[in-house]
Amino acid sequence: MKISKINLNSKLNLKKILIIVALLIFVLPVLARANPLYTVEYGTMGVVSRFGKVSRQASPGLNFKVPFVEKVHFYTTQKIIYETSAQPTESRFYNQTKSGNTFSSSAQKDVSDSTDFPVDTSTEDGQQVSIRFTLRYQLDPNKVT
Repeated sequence: MKISKINLNSKLNLKKILIIVALLIFVLPVLARANPLYTVEYGTMGVVSRFGKVSRQASPGLNFKVPFVEKVHFYTTQKIIYETSAQPTESRFYNQTKSGNTFSSSAQKDVSDSTDFPVDTSTEDGQQVSIRFTLRYQLDPNKVT
């Protein structure tokens, strides 16, 4: 009798442990995604949207959002320089850490300055021209939303 009670208790304990481990595996990622706090870096503004509709603007610092309901989009308010150059990789504005992903405001700042090749075209009378330009712009923090 004692041996069967010990086996039954150990099986129940093992079952409880497996259930707890399974819950942790499936619940932890959901809880990590539900982080209600986010930071907005200096030089950027956060636009908070609730179910896709813009609800408010978040200024730099620590902010709060409703998990799974609100989403934050980051926009840089610093001066951005877009330049065309014959050799874009040799431009002083070339950013070697470019990435198409903008998951945070700091990532947005890292990819803000851009370079590109000049525009080659021909005039009305058939002459070839190469147009190079530099464009400097900045978003108005009061009008980001």
